[in-house]
Amino acid sequence: MSFQFELDPRDEASATLVAEVGKKLQRHCVLKGFSQNELAEKLGVNRSHISRSLSGFNNLTLKTLAELAWAMDCRVTLELQDTPSVSVINDFVASSNIIAFNSSSPHGHTDTDNQEQSANIELYEQAYG
Repeated sequence: MSFQFELDPRDEASATLVAEVGKKLQRHCVLKGFSQNELAEKLGVNRSHISRSLSGFNNLTLKTLAELAWAMDCRVTLELQDTPSVSVINDFVASSNIIAFNSSSPHGHTDTDNQEQSANIELYEQAYG
């Protein structure tokens, strides 16, 4: 049995940000070679506090985020971007020719088409996160 529910756009935006921050903290922790125990010792907190902070499920305060960044010898930067509207996305898709069809393939796609589509998706993600 499965359940479907719709998330309020505001709740979805905040949940997405919390998850993204958690992922970035985890990634940076690994890249810098810090263990959760090392961060906990440096901050004088329990390892479980660090684990919850890096999980991507906890809504961190800016103070906690700054402390974690300090413990990892880095700093936090904040960038706000306009949310792309549907028309911007449609214009991007139309101008990028993301999906190309070629009659030589039984499915209408060639390896070149797939490479172009992957490259276009990467460009879109870079532009719009």
